Amino acid sequence: MTYPQTKITRNIRLTIMISLIITFFIISPIIIMYTAGYRYDFSKHEIKQTGVLSIDALPKDLTVYLNNVKIDKKIPVWLPNRAPGNYEVKLTKDGYQDWVKNIDIASKKTSYIKEITLFKKSLPTPILADLQKTIANFYSSFDGQYIILTTKENNIFEIYLYETNTETLSSLSRIKTETEPIVSWSPFNNYFLIQTTEKQKDIIQIFDATNQNITKTYTYDKSVIYQWTKNTSVPSIYLQNNGQIILATTDSEKLLTNIDSSIQAWYVQDENNVWLYKNNTLKNGLSEYHLESTIKNIIDINNNRLIYKTDTDIKVIKFFDNKIQEINSIPTQQIIYNSQTGEWITWSWWELWTIYNNGDTKLLNRTGEKMVIINPLDQYGLLLIANENKITGFNPGYYLSHELFNNGQILKTAVDINTRKIYFWGKVADKTGVFELEY
Repeated sequence: MTYPQTKITRNIRLTIMISLIITFFIISPIIIMYTAGYRYDFSKHEIKQTGVLSIDALPKDLTVYLNNVKIDKKIPVWLPNRAPGNYEVKLTKDGYQDWVKNIDIASKKTSYIKEITLFKKSLPTPILADLQKTIANFYSSFDGQYIILTTKENNIFEIYLYETNTETLSSLSRIKTETEPIVSWSPFNNYFLIQTTEKQKDIIQIFDATNQNITKTYTYDKSVIYQWTKNTSVPSIYLQNNGQIILATTDSEKLLTNIDSSIQAWYVQDENNVWLYKNNTLKNGLSEYHLESTIKNIIDINNNRLIYKTDTDIKVIKFFDNKIQEINSIPTQQIIYNSQTGEWITWSWWELWTIYNNGDTKLLNRTGEKMVIINPLDQYGLLLIANENKITGFNPGYYLSHELFNNGQILKTAVDINTRKIYFWGKVADKTGVFELEY
């Protein structure tokens, strides 16, 4: 065997050995640090430990893109060892709108994308084709499972109950009156009442929508003021009439307390806890608070806070140890209870706020596009925002909006989050009526 005539001197061998040793001590730490989750940030010239991105959403067969690179994993997706920085996350599926958001991944932290369901691409379809009458009004239950419709013809009002799950329409009553009957749904249960006026008397009929045979009618002197009860097994309201506050149910009525004519507002927290307001003082048997602004209507009271409406805004009073701790003013007038989150949602045309059970408040959205109607869309805080001609899905947590319907007329809305369907009274193309829109 012949070997090449190459002579490696001692100096050359020493140089190669030293180079290998240096290379080992340089590369080994780099490999160890890389496998331990460290990356070099070229923009800041720093070594940082990586973060993690966790993604969980519906439908489960959607596709995930990270910086436009497809991730070949199924939901839920766990992406460790990501260099700190800003990433574009896109969730897609045929027949659904894309969800796109820039997400920051921080060193040694996990960034979560969760509690998200993609919006379907769908068009509104008309329902209640058998109702051959002009709709006068539309009232939805708190969960969208029931809708009350009123029609009017020659001072004859007919009231119908539509059950969205079974798609059944039933007639409740037919009333001859010059003034439109008032329909009120409980914010907490599928209970409702119909209020009519006849010969200077208020006639109030209380119903259980789940069983229309459960009903009770009461007659009072005109100008009844009422408040729906919470968490009751039978339809119940508190009402004020002729100097009395009464609990009226589909079983019976019960006197709670007598009040004098100077009382300007009241609220029943429970049967043994009635709040009375006059001359800027709100009190019950145990507590007394002096308020700077005049109460127009008390919205809600719990052990942590008071929500009430003035002529110009919504006030939230936080109290602690029978003392006023904090007063927040929200420049809104519209307010609804979000049964999915247990919060109160309040809005004006331009601002959207939430009020938590502990009395904290948070601005969710400020926009130049008018907000007329708000409805909860899921149990995680997703909201429907509607104006006269458009319906939008808004996610306050990620501050993302998706247009669900446009170029129509929107008068009233209802949402059934269980079936993910929106119902609205309005106009689509040249047809006026009630429509269903999957989301």
